Amino acid sequence: MYLTTGVVVEFDELGPVRFVVRPTSQKVSAKWKDNGVVCNIPPRMTLRDIGPIVKQLAPRLLKSKTTFAFDEQNGFEVDGWRVEFIRKSIGDDKITATYSPIGCKIMVSNGADFSDDDFTRRVNGLICRIAQNLAPKILIPIAVEVSERLGVAPAKWMISHGHRTLGFCNPRREIALSYMVMFLPRELKEYIICHELAHLTEMNHSDRFHRLCNRYCEGRENELSRKVKLYRWPIIR
Repeated sequence: MYLTTGVVVEFDELGPVRFVVRPTSQKVSAKWKDNGVVCNIPPRMTLRDIGPIVKQLAPRLLKSKTTFAFDEQNGFEVDGWRVEFIRKSIGDDKITATYSPIGCKIMVSNGADFSDDDFTRRVNGLICRIAQNLAPKILIPIAVEVSERLGVAPAKWMISHGHRTLGFCNPRREIALSYMVMFLPRELKEYIICHELAHLTEMNHSDRFHRLCNRYCEGRENELSRKVKLYRWPIIR
């Protein structure tokens, strides 16, 4: 029987894998999404066909799996913004927070279990919503500071909600920074900003673009680009 979109199969290494049939696809691909694996497959594939392929993909997927970098004892801190966890006598399902540009306190119940994936996903979602609220106050002043230092400015700075695309520059010379940039250390925040500022002059990734971006980054473009790719995010993207 051919696999259809929405079918979920349990694999020993990966847990549940959800399949999506792509009519125009000619190869199998897989990625983590919402803490599970989604596998895109061509039409007319059976479980017998796909099983060995998923097992081949498993080591790479396990290596790339994003895990929570925060824990109850340590929380985390990025670029001076500190996230702490406090146990209180509140409802078992309740999670509340207070926050400011210098820190965030997450209140959880006395019985909260930080080893439970559903609970940590809820905490993750709350932290992301807080970051979205704070991003205009924190990221845009940094962007303006870098822009003034380099002597080049967009028509407008904006905050976007994309998780994977950390920044983009449109033809109207407007630059949007993802609120996810909040979770990068200062040098990588500035790298993303420099990258987008370079797009004001070169709307591509040509050699001229990279020379300009490298100049904006004081000769560190390659180094900083690698650091972003290897960065261990403190939250799930």
